[in-house]
Amino acid sequence: MDDIKKLIGQRIRELRLKKGLKQSELAEIIGLEPRSISRIESGYHFPKDEHLLKFAYALGVNIKELFAFSHIKTEQELKKDIIRLLKNANFQQLTEIYRIIEVILS
Repeated sequence: MDDIKKLIGQRIRELRLKKGLKQSELAEIIGLEPRSISRIESGYHFPKDEHLLKFAYALGVNIKELFAFSHIKTEQELKKDIIRLLKNANFQQLTEIYRIIEVILS
């Protein structure tokens, strides 16, 4: 259960920041104390059932998106996925990818 608490907390934090909200602003919308938002985002507490829908509404997502954790990957997983994608790329795609990487890493 600790893993799910951490994942939902990370996801809520990610969505809150994407929306440009402070913890205090999100807390006000949902009807919680800012400290509760901090504890949820830190993975210490799991949101109560009645607050999940309010989180989704406040963050502009459907409830299913609160539990979309597949995008959270470790460095090793990211490298593995990048290598897999590069192996399947054609010459034109590789050329474009190279240009992008060169700009980012230069």
